[in-house]
Amino acid sequence: MSSKRIKFDYFKVYANKFNEILNVQEERFCDLTDLLQGLKAVPVKERIYRVGADQARLQEIKENNGKWEIHLIRIRKNNFPVKTHDNGDYTFFDLTDEEGFGEEVSALYDPSTNVIMIRRNISSLSPSSISNYLTEINNTIGMSIFFKPLIHPNSLEKLKESHLIRGFDIAIADINKANDETKKALGEITRDVSSINESVTLNVSIGISPKGSSKKSRLPIFHLLNKFAKDPVVKKAEVRIKDNEDSHVEKFDLIQDKMSNYITFTDKEVEEQLKQFLKEEFKEKLENGEIDEEDLNEMINLKTIQHKVIIKKMHHQFEKRLKEIQEVYR
Repeated sequence: MSSKRIKFDYFKVYANKFNEILNVQEERFCDLTDLLQGLKAVPVKERIYRVGADQARLQEIKENNGKWEIHLIRIRKNNFPVKTHDNGDYTFFDLTDEEGFGEEVSALYDPSTNVIMIRRNISSLSPSSISNYLTEINNTIGMSIFFKPLIHPNSLEKLKESHLIRGFDIAIADINKANDETKKALGEITRDVSSINESVTLNVSIGISPKGSSKKSRLPIFHLLNKFAKDPVVKKAEVRIKDNEDSHVEKFDLIQDKMSNYITFTDKEVEEQLKQFLKEEFKEKLENGEIDEEDLNEMINLKTIQHKVIIKKMHHQFEKRLKEIQEVYR
């Protein structure tokens, strides 16, 4: 049984708005409720925004259990891929001017916390593209909507000595200004550049090879990472850890840990949910005998995980992390 892990990030929603009385731009929290409510009344074909050479379209939007479910599609009208066959052949897609290829992205907005949870899809819309879309479609002069990632106030507390540390990446803004502990840990390389009268950046990456290594192997660098994270010139200290030998490798930044999640979707789970959705959609036809269970099975496509399956799990995951959102992350 195959499965797919998808990453989700969390952001606070802000807006820069012009204060005519003080004659300044002000940054403040931005409640998207009125904007999203208004967009529901706009026909789908008119909910379009340009993204470079592509288009972004708000395909579906609805309120469910106090949160807004948002389904966006990035549409390509050129630079299409080719269709290949295992026999070595390939053909071109023949699309009309009105057709294109779409890449989906799902988002869940919670007005009570002013937080938006976004599915990451490298081929679709980035968080900044989504905020630009909302700014453009909002069309309020002097106002721009933007997202800030939720940051853990003390991410160093998340690293435990019991963790299996599998690797780390650090970035140092100026090694000559690093403290003695950092220079000592990095050794000869810091002495070789100390005579240079300029800012010298340094990036280091160390990890255990996933091939051939024991699942319980660890890098003995817990105390060293704690020292790195406390040096002001260290701008990034990303660590890859496992809670135990059977868990997935997770990574977070000891300097600025952004709230995110990986959610696993199995083929069996997706198939069951899609079948349930189809039963609800074609309830009348099933009752009238116009279609049967076999017809429903033929409609199920496991090549892609549909928005309605993803958004259901997003609701569940958001509720699991709601207390953290309200009390820990800022």
